[in-house]
Amino acid sequence: MAGAVLLSTLLQDLPQTQVQGAVDVPVTGVHHDSRKIQPGHVFVAISGATFDGLDFVPQAIERGAAAVVIEKAPLSSPKPALSPVEGFLQVPLIIVPNARSALAHLAAAFHGHPSRRLKVVGVTGTDGKTTTCNLIHAVLTAAGHPAGMVSTVSALIGDEEIDTGFHDDARSARPAGLSTAHAGLGR
Repeated sequence: MAGAVLLSTLLQDLPQTQVQGAVDVPVTGVHHDSRKIQPGHVFVAISGATFDGLDFVPQAIERGAAAVVIEKAPLSSPKPALSPVEGFLQVPLIIVPNARSALAHLAAAFHGHPSRRLKVVGVTGTDGKTTTCNLIHAVLTAAGHPAGMVSTVSALIGDEEIDTGFHDDARSARPAGLSTAHAGLGR
C-alpha cells in the first residue's frame, strides 16, 4: 500500500486491544525488527526464545516509531526499557494479548488485506496432490488467469519456481555414493 494509513484504521482489525495515546497518527509501515523501523512505522515487540522485543522499544522509538505494540502494560513490567522517564509514552501504546497475532493483523490491514482478493483452491488426499495442483495451475494459466501454486515439490510464483524442500526424490532418498545400478534401477 502506498502512502500512510491512520493508526486508528489499522486498529479496527485488531481484536482485544488496550490503547494508550492518540490513534490519529499516520503509519507508513509495520515491523517487528527494531533495526528496520523508519519514521512512521509501528513497532511490534515480540518476545522470542533469545530476545524480548520489549528490550528494543527505546531503539524503535529513537528510529521514529509512530506507535508500539506490546503484550504487557509498561507499569506492570520490570523492564527498564518501559520507563516513562525514557520517553516510552511519547508514542501511542497498544497492548494486545498476542503480539505475533497482532503483527499479522496489522500487516494485513496496512497492505489492504491482499489475501481477501485471492481465490484459493486446496487439494487434499493421500496420492496425486502435486499432479492435481499442476493440472489446476496449467488450466488456470492457459485460460489467462494469473495463478500461483505451492506443492511439496515446488512453489510457482509468477515466472519463478522455488524448490519447497518438502519432498524426497529417488536421488536424495538414497545414501550418498549409491548409484542407480546399486539400487537395482539400472546398470
